[in-house]
Amino acid sequence: MKRLAALLLVVSLVAVPAAGQTMTTIDADHELTTDAAKASFEQDGVATTSLTAPDVTITIASELSQCGVEDWTVSDVRNDFVCLEYGEEVDRTLRFFVPNEYWHPYVRETVDPVHGDVTASFDPVEDSEYTAVELPRRTRGNMRH
Repeated sequence: MKRLAALLLVVSLVAVPAAGQTMTTIDADHELTTDAAKASFEQDGVATTSLTAPDVTITIASELSQCGVEDWTVSDVRNDFVCLEYGEEVDRTLRFFVPNEYWHPYVRETVDPVHGDVTASFDPVEDSEYTAVELPRRTRGNMRH
């Protein structure tokens, strides 16, 4: 059963952002699109990819605790979670695609985080093969969606 996704963001070490960039489009150029990652999510309820440019780790999890967060007010029953951990200050909009094997693509604008202060938008793309997740420019801080 495919569920809607909530977004969790964790900001860690801060470095200098890339100059002159206003949007980073990762799109489908990450390990979450591989058959191995999809199988890991299906079997274990979690799949992760780490990128170097920007320095960010993206995790798709079926339980909030798999993102390192314990919050009894957020239900795992109806939600899957997108967890981001930044290793740098991201001073630009970030966009990446999540394959439809993780959840059914849907439209949702300005989704508030489970914890933090940066919203996210979800939008089906490429004939609903993916959900585009877009996070606006941000400054330093801790966030969990």
